[in-house]
Amino acid sequence: TESVSIKDEGDYVVDLILFPSFEEEEELLGETDIEVVDPLEEVSYVNYIIGGVFFIFAIGLSVFAYLKYKRFLVKIKKDIEETMQSKEVVAESKKVLDFIKQQGGRTTQKEIRDKFPSSEAKISLIISELEHKGIIKKIKKGRGNIIVLK
Repeated sequence: TESVSIKDEGDYVVDLILFPSFEEEEELLGETDIEVVDPLEEVSYVNYIIGGVFFIFAIGLSVFAYLKYKRFLVKIKKDIEETMQSKEVVAESKKVLDFIKQQGGRTTQKEIRDKFPSSEAKISLIISELEHKGIIKKIKKGRGNIIVLK
């Protein structure tokens, strides 16, 4: 019981908060042989350790998967670029072959460079590729090359 004292006159509102009494339950519990374990008193760190290990494992697995995915994307991008370049070279090679055929199966590398807007290095690579495939033969003549169909 608590007493409330009022010093001045006026209207007052007093809020009373009532909590249930567990005295009867405690008396009944005292009569039994059951031990009640308060979960707040006994803290087990094993669960925290296991949870931490799983958390670290999950983060490690995520990082590993992310790095593998990035490598996979880089590899795919590289393969696509190589494929696109090879298709461009194949298309350019066909154009160069058609030009050599138009010239009667014999022309110079300089004439090919003048006809096509590609760089000197790219034309040289295309001619080397065609020579490697055995389609044309490159004959060194002075400072230039004569290209002949086989």
